[in-house]
Amino acid sequence: MNPSAPKRARHTQSVETFVKTVKAVIERGAHSCSQLEDMRRSYKPAVPPMLLNRVERRDASEPTSCVANPKEIASKFPNLFGQPLVHLVARTNAGTKADSATLRVGCVLSGGQASGGHNCIVGLFDYLRDHHPGSSLFGFTGGPKGVMTNEFV
Repeated sequence: MNPSAPKRARHTQSVETFVKTVKAVIERGAHSCSQLEDMRRSYKPAVPPMLLNRVERRDASEPTSCVANPKEIASKFPNLFGQPLVHLVARTNAGTKADSATLRVGCVLSGGQASGGHNCIVGLFDYLRDHHPGSSLFGFTGGPKGVMTNEFV
């Protein structure tokens, strides 16, 4: 008798159990979901009408600033700090070359639990996918600290 036969049998049994479990999950239909799960799956978050179409940026006259440590912040963000605030407004003119521009968008949440935060991130992702194909969305981990330590996904 082969000494590795019992080990092989256990492995085969584990693989069969795994495959059976995966098939059960895949084949599970809506009929096996709870009422709460059905409600969760059918939920469609509200999207601001402005974000249903393209937007354009308008620079405001006031520069960006911060509450504390302006020199440190300015040194960390030399290309951003002090730039004019940007307002996004619904596009009123026909398409331009900027329509096809790829964007690099960073998203920063509080760093703690943020109810609905995942909806915001998914909304940003969907908008970029639909209106600016090839764009990148970055999420900073740990909230504002992730921005300062350059930790993102």
